[in-house]
Amino acid sequence: MKKMGGPPTRVAIYGGAFDPPTVDHMRLSAQILRSDEVDEVWLTPCGPRPDKRMSTPTHDRWAMCHVAVNSFFPPELPVKVCEVDVHREEAMFTYDMLRKLSSDFAGTHVFSFVVGTDWLQPGTDLRTWESEEGVTGPKLVQEFDFIVLRRPGYNVVGDLDQFGPRFKWLNVDGGYELIEGNGSSTAVRNRLKSTKDVYSVAGLVPSGVLGYIRRQHLYTEGESTELADLLTRERRGSFSRSASDNSYRSTSDKQLPSPNPSTTTTRDLAPPRTNE
Repeated sequence: MKKMGGPPTRVAIYGGAFDPPTVDHMRLSAQILRSDEVDEVWLTPCGPRPDKRMSTPTHDRWAMCHVAVNSFFPPELPVKVCEVDVHREEAMFTYDMLRKLSSDFAGTHVFSFVVGTDWLQPGTDLRTWESEEGVTGPKLVQEFDFIVLRRPGYNVVGDLDQFGPRFKWLNVDGGYELIEGNGSSTAVRNRLKSTKDVYSVAGLVPSGVLGYIRRQHLYTEGESTELADLLTRERRGSFSRSASDNSYRSTSDKQLPSPNPSTTTTRDLAPPRTNE
């Protein structure tokens, strides 16, 4: 729990479909956390979106994010999963979501928004983004900080100031070079679809996510293997790190965390519409 009177916790909202979450998503989360701009990273899987068809239901993508974070990071590392969009029928717009977060956590947290350079290309202008109020892109880039990830194949010509006054490159603490990756869930889904073999993506998704895909028959109906059975039997209890209640909850293989609107303080929120 945040101590009263101290500086607010700086949170980077890393949103996306996470269909499924990949090793690159986890690696980028770790590097965002190692920047000098944030104290925590909240992985924010989106709810249903009218502009993008999801391959799996919201609760599966949300559960896979929990499994990914819990199997990839030690429990002390402040990478969390934010359930703001799990209980909604449709995802909120980015500006509305950030304003709601800022209101709900006023005085204790400040939020920045993670965006890739693929969203800073010619023909794509965040200042044209809409919300429930209409076009609120100019307000969005004036009121909130943006952390920009370099994505392979998407270079930015010129300074970031051309996009707004609060855009900053992700700089890893200590001057280390950013390890690039596109975090492509699409590539994972395509490989699973073409090979019908869940282990064709071993090493591309966290091991816990691989087991979840196998057990829930997501993306492919691959044949059962001895390794899949081993993953199922040996998965241990872990800690489910919830951004909404800022706590750690013990879970087991047979009891994954489940959405509960009555106990989720930020259930009326929704994630941004960027980053896969």
